[in-house]
Amino acid sequence: MGEEKKLNVILNGKRVDGFEGETVYELCERYGIFIPTLCHDKRLHPYSSCFVCVVEIDCNSTLQPSCSTYIYDGISIVSNSNFILNARKDALELLLSNHYADCVAPCKTSCPAGVDVQGYISMIEKGLFKEAVEVIKETNPFPSVCGRVCVRPCELSCRRNFTEDKQPVGIDYLKRFVSDFDLASDFPYTPELKASTHKKVAIIGAGPAGLSASFFLRKEGHEVDIYEAESYAGGWLRYGIPEYRLPNDILDLEISQILKLGVTIYYNKKLGDNISFKDLNNQYDAFITTIGSQKGTLIGCEGDDAINVFSGIDFLKNMEKNQVKPNFKGKRVAVVGGGNTAMDCCRTSVRLGADKVFVIYRRSEAEMPANKIEIHESKVEGIEYMFLTLPTKINKDKHGNVNSIQCIKMELGEADISGRRRPVPLEGSEFEIDIDYVFAAIGQKTDVNFLDDINLYSDKGVFELNKWNDILVNNDTLQTSIINIFAAGDAVTGPATLIEAIGQGKRAANSCSNYLLNKPLINADSYEFISSKDNFKKQSFSEYESMYEFQEREEMPLLAKDKRNNFDEVELGYSKAKALKEVNRCIECGCSEYYNCKLKDLSTELKSTQKKYKGEFKNYSIDDRDNFIHFDSNKCILCAKCVRICKEVVGANALNIVNRGFSSFISPSMQLPLFETDCEHCGLCIDICPTGAIIENTPFKVAPIKTEKLNTICYYCGLGCEITIHYKNKYALKAEGSRGYINYSSNICKYPKFSYVNINNRITKPLLNNKTTGELKEISFEEANNIIYSRIINTKSSQNSFFGGARLSNEQLFLIKYFAKNIVKTNSLDSFYLWDQAGKHNLYCDYKIAELSFLNDVDCFVILNTPLNEETPVLGYEIFNKKIQNGSNIINVTTNRPCLMRKKADINIEINNLYSFLHNAIQFIVNNNLYDQNIVSKYSNNSTDFIKALKGIEQNEGLKSQDNFEDIELFVNNILNSKKVFIICSEDSLTAQTSILFHNFLILSGLIDKPKSHIITKKKNNANGLYSIFAEKLKPLNKNIKDANDFIINEIVQLNSNEIKNIFIYGEDPIGTTEQKENLRKYLKSAEFIFVEDYQITETALLADIIMPASYPFETGGSYINMFGSFQHFAKHDHLKTIDSLENIINLIKLFEVSFEFNKNHVLEEYLKNYNVEKTNLILSFIDNSINIFKFGVDNQEMIIKKNFIINV
Repeated sequence: MGEEKKLNVILNGKRVDGFEGETVYELCERYGIFIPTLCHDKRLHPYSSCFVCVVEIDCNSTLQPSCSTYIYDGISIVSNSNFILNARKDALELLLSNHYADCVAPCKTSCPAGVDVQGYISMIEKGLFKEAVEVIKETNPFPSVCGRVCVRPCELSCRRNFTEDKQPVGIDYLKRFVSDFDLASDFPYTPELKASTHKKVAIIGAGPAGLSASFFLRKEGHEVDIYEAESYAGGWLRYGIPEYRLPNDILDLEISQILKLGVTIYYNKKLGDNISFKDLNNQYDAFITTIGSQKGTLIGCEGDDAINVFSGIDFLKNMEKNQVKPNFKGKRVAVVGGGNTAMDCCRTSVRLGADKVFVIYRRSEAEMPANKIEIHESKVEGIEYMFLTLPTKINKDKHGNVNSIQCIKMELGEADISGRRRPVPLEGSEFEIDIDYVFAAIGQKTDVNFLDDINLYSDKGVFELNKWNDILVNNDTLQTSIINIFAAGDAVTGPATLIEAIGQGKRAANSCSNYLLNKPLINADSYEFISSKDNFKKQSFSEYESMYEFQEREEMPLLAKDKRNNFDEVELGYSKAKALKEVNRCIECGCSEYYNCKLKDLSTELKSTQKKYKGEFKNYSIDDRDNFIHFDSNKCILCAKCVRICKEVVGANALNIVNRGFSSFISPSMQLPLFETDCEHCGLCIDICPTGAIIENTPFKVAPIKTEKLNTICYYCGLGCEITIHYKNKYALKAEGSRGYINYSSNICKYPKFSYVNINNRITKPLLNNKTTGELKEISFEEANNIIYSRIINTKSSQNSFFGGARLSNEQLFLIKYFAKNIVKTNSLDSFYLWDQAGKHNLYCDYKIAELSFLNDVDCFVILNTPLNEETPVLGYEIFNKKIQNGSNIINVTTNRPCLMRKKADINIEINNLYSFLHNAIQFIVNNNLYDQNIVSKYSNNSTDFIKALKGIEQNEGLKSQDNFEDIELFVNNILNSKKVFIICSEDSLTAQTSILFHNFLILSGLIDKPKSHIITKKKNNANGLYSIFAEKLKPLNKNIKDANDFIINEIVQLNSNEIKNIFIYGEDPIGTTEQKENLRKYLKSAEFIFVEDYQITETALLADIIMPASYPFETGGSYINMFGSFQHFAKHDHLKTIDSLENIINLIKLFEVSFEFNKNHVLEEYLKNYNVEKTNLILSFIDNSINIFKFGVDNQEMIIKKNFIINV
């Protein structure tokens, strides 16, 4: 750009240099000024659809999109002002007004603690149980407790209620399953703590709110002490919930996990009673009061002071505190109320032996706030209900004991302030029932006995209560009227739920932490935009009924009714099998791109809302007909980046914009299933999408959670693209391109994009194969190595043969070679991959191409019978993109009539075979004296004899097969007359004889003398490394091999002649990737012992005695030599290491008691030792041969992904 014409530009009031042809967006980016955009991408022509990137030009009130506005001399640009920000916000809100989608699932938004239900369900589905607990404990430190006693607002909002099964996902059951599993493990999940702040907080009350607050404060690095009035922690979790619902040992386990973080609890310490605020004030920097609502209330009717009339919570608390269970045998019990405390009282009474238990409730069953399952189970246990009934008087006997209760029937009138219909007495409906005990479960009150104590000794304000005698707080921050005291839980809200107390504990902890760190209690940047379908319309059964298959809810296993005469836990918990079935009922409402959505990020930044522009919106059906790519047009903002990258970079034209105006939407061409279009499944439409409109159609549930990332190099084709893998723990969730020196535009293809899921289905332990029974038994690495050691030392050195695959790193290849030659002392070092390359001439050489950006200067690309879209797709994308951007020509020479490159090429030349075509092209050059004798002599020893021999053939006499003379002339003239030519040919297209002709053609056309003029693509990532470092016998050949099949025959004969006893195969699956399965299986079986190392159990592995798990590249680190001859180094990620193949070979070497220290410099030394490029002869060839035995680069991984794409099509 520096050579282009400079322009004077005023940017935000400062003069800067611009360049002719530069857009405003590019100028601002160069000067580090951020401009938001949703439709722009460097790889594409400007489109200007989102209008989020608008700027002000020359003080004009009409703003212009920066991505498509080109600068000119003297232009004045303002990139940021309130006017511009408001315009950008308006543009976003217009997009959001038709964004009928959920950022997060309703189960999360309805949870008072904000637990990411969809996230932890996704983790359970993947078997990542500890990670599931980690997700839960981001917001809730009591998953096992909540899994038993939560009121489950999440399940009420679950959209599974709108499907045919009309039952929510068993969210709490799943939470309980995974947290119980974690607690029972050797190392339960423990969150990381930030460095100590040396700030101290005192929490008053060890109930759910206080314990939760302590958990989150400790995570932030603050010291925490809790002062608890009772002898045990837990508050109403212990004293208000019976053990048949929440066993104390479970509660104690979860409390112990909090105490392990460094929280201290001082028991039997009651503020305002035996401890004064004066004693604490100077010890702590801040306080959180979480005292709960401890006072029970009675019925409020005449006679409720009778003996044996109790508040429900006092009854439950006293029984737990005193550890004495009263005997209700022969007694009749009435419980007044309809909440969960009423359920606990009535079901406890049954367990205490009561003959009859009644629940008296003034509304109907539909209005009962108690958990529906609790109501159902109470009925199973024989409890009778009196709905629409109100106690009016409690009658006493002469001793003051209750002996009956007088009631009146009710009917439902108009709704009250709670939204429920108000019960109205029915005159003349009074009745009386005999009763021995009455429990009032109709409410609780807060008892703040330390008000005067705090106010007497605090110098930071006055502690106040509200009109309900609850603690007065700022509802946003939970700060009290004293600046360093916060409050949470029932003492603030009045009697509420466990999950509300937990949520408040977290909020109070966050505010308290901000106070301690001198931060604003409410972060000015705390606004988060959340899109919701409920912002458009109320969700209904009609929208979901036909979208999901019926799947019955997995019910909770229960204690038999006849065994419920004690306080044993009734709900027994899901088994693993039940849990894994139930997770599949989740319909994944939340967006997978929650943490990656550019629309959400910008809407949050500009504080956009969704309801500003109300009106019509579109509701599209989801298109998941393709096995790999999933479309949700409801999330689409019509930026058309997917359409444009498919057209301008890939050249597939598989996506289109359908209709016009407000009715527009993106769809596969002709609205066909994607696999019926020319889609190449590169996945670039997914990577470029700024929302979640196009995502991977994964075989597992999407995981809208925070992931970790690693960068590595793709191990499929020989190009060496850099990729980013998103993962949780060691589970791969997603792959995308990263900007590498090869794929500098971050393009990738279908292989890394969709093959990452194979990482999750690997073997991780060595397997001993019982060939008689077929049983595979897990053994240790030490046992496996000892078996190998024993086989080797009891066999002649020459009877061991080692095979290395082309996907292995240079370091692995070096170690295998070292082990074979220096330890085992065998020269039998081979590769099934190279069997197909036998006799091929000069396929492996140093091309000195560092990056694909050199293609910018090419004006003629020649593709020789190479399906780039299948073998090296990213190279094909770069070539096609140069045609779009620079007008380069593409000549496609192919034997494959329906080849996809036909639609991308400017010239298509159909041939019968490449051998005869190259032969005729060479003949044409020689006959027409189109070669440069100096170049020919420079690169060959026998140019005179060779040319003389060819000229002895009459003009066109050498024309082979049915090749068209005009095509030959067109082909040669385009190559010779173009300024810069780049020829691409795959090794699969070259037989041994064709490779000789290709080499001859490069010399005679003069291309061999031009740098970066040609490449032979490789099927595997490290084919060059395999040749350069591992296989010594396949040097570039300098003789005419008329039948290279001899080479293969000799190899197989050697195996079959019982000369080889032990075969070691690393990273290859010859049986699985050949059509000659039975022959090769027969040959391999002739060996006495077979060792296979691979990622999965392959067909070849099933023949092995020992199957060793292979490490993935990012577990070991190392290097490849890509098809351009460049060394590519990739990092080792120790925290992801499950297996280390390098380490395993080194351990095997150590068993032979030799001194060996592996240094990665050994690899480069081996490469330089083997590397030589010699001046060669021009070889006459008139007969072709073909020796392709294997497919897929002899790689099981490549076979799996390629077959998946074939099945998809």
